Formats: sequence, C-alpha cells, structure tokens
Amino acid sequence: MFKDESGKKQQAIEKGQVKAELEMDVVNIDIIKKILIIYLQTVAIPDFQKNAKRRYVIAMGHMCASEVANAETITNCWDAFKHLIDSYGIKY
Repeated sequence: MFKDESGKKQQAIEKGQVKAELEMDVVNIDIIKKILIIYLQTVAIPDFQKNAKRRYVIAMGHMCASEVANAETITNCWDAFKHLIDSYGIKY
C-alpha cells in the first residue's frame, strides 16, 4: 500500500512468475497423471492380476492336497475298522 511504483511493479512481476509456475505445475501434474494411468493399465494391474491368480492357484493346490490326505486318512480309518469287524467272523 505504501510501496512506490517500482515496488508494485516488482511485486506484480513476482506474482506473474508464481502464476506461470503454478500453471506449468498443473500441466505437469496432468502429464504425470496420464503416465500413471497408462502404467496402471499396462503394467501394474495386469501384474497384480497375474500374481493374484498365481497365489489363488497355489492356495487351492495346497487345499486339494490337504483334502486328499484327509480323505486317505479317513479311508484308512474305515478300512481298519472294517478289518476289525471282519476279524470277528460275524456275517453282517
């Protein structure tokens, strides 16, 4: 308010420079956003999906192996029980 004319001009120039820098930042952010979107679409999401499918298949493989082992254990248990019953020689 109490600045002389040259001080006001200098302040206007500085504000203009700040405005130009901010406008350039907006342009740069838009470019970065577009690059990130392309990266996500072409690299990050497909890699994540591939790894997620791989983890799922591995987990299901472990579960199947556990279920087969469990079924074998149950079969062995009932087979042993049947042999015990047959050892009594009683027809059923």
